[in-house]
Amino acid sequence: MDYLSIFLSPFSLLFLIIILGFFIGKIRVKQISIGIAGVLFAAILTGYLINRFILFECRDSIAELRGTMKIFSTLGTSLFVSVIGLQTGFSIKEKSTSSLIALSVGIVMSMSGVMTMLLISVIDKSMTTPSLLGVLCGALTSTPGLSSVCELMKTDNENAVWGYGCAYLFGVILTVIFAQFSSIHTKEESSDKSNSTYVKGKIFPELILICVSVLIGTILGVIRITFIDISLGNTTGILFTSLFVGVLASKAKILVSNQVLKVFKIVGLALFFAGTGFYTGTQIDRFDIKTTIYGIIISLTAITCGL
Repeated sequence: MDYLSIFLSPFSLLFLIIILGFFIGKIRVKQISIGIAGVLFAAILTGYLINRFILFECRDSIAELRGTMKIFSTLGTSLFVSVIGLQTGFSIKEKSTSSLIALSVGIVMSMSGVMTMLLISVIDKSMTTPSLLGVLCGALTSTPGLSSVCELMKTDNENAVWGYGCAYLFGVILTVIFAQFSSIHTKEESSDKSNSTYVKGKIFPELILICVSVLIGTILGVIRITFIDISLGNTTGILFTSLFVGVLASKAKILVSNQVLKVFKIVGLALFFAGTGFYTGTQIDRFDIKTTIYGIIISLTAITCGL
């Protein structure tokens, strides 16, 4: 029983899920792998197995695990979203035609996915709103989108995560094929200033910028907009704040390391996938092939519009 208690401790389970997810993500089928998203599937599987086979007297431990895993998920979301905002803020250049084209194509692809989701909701009334939103985020491989959905659907977010998990795998595969077909290659040059590390007082600026973004963004996210009576939420608040902080830091010529930001982003994703996936696995014990097909349809629609 003592060994079981150790196994069911939040930290032991967290690192076990991440290790399993790493090996799942490394599995390749014709040079295609799901990468860090393997943690999501490992977490769902772990949560499902624990909920199904654990002894009845340990149910209280499972309830505590769910609460702690939600904290890991929130922390991971904050890290991931803040890094995305900072990287975007640093990459913004005035009068950049390529950036405007990329923005336009991204908007068209995203909107096509949304329109397809709305069409599916009209055709299939059995699909709930959280499930459809999860499928949309998975098909478009949008982790920040899923985080926002989970914030909005506080009482039914497990269906959103399950829909995300069903659609994400094929969303990644189709996106990789689309990228290879379009010959889109990005290379990081070691001589790029953005890869430099600027250290002052033995404190990495990346960590400070992330903390500032999360702190201010969290405060901004809970402020309610009076005339429409809604708030931005943590995810949107952190994203906008980190974007603004990234722009300011870029203008102030603060040099940051892309490699350090990448590490924070991966850690954030791992925490988010582990926490959210585990909670979903303990709640849901079903797999719906129809949900996966809907995700493939949305992915293909977005890719076609992108082409």
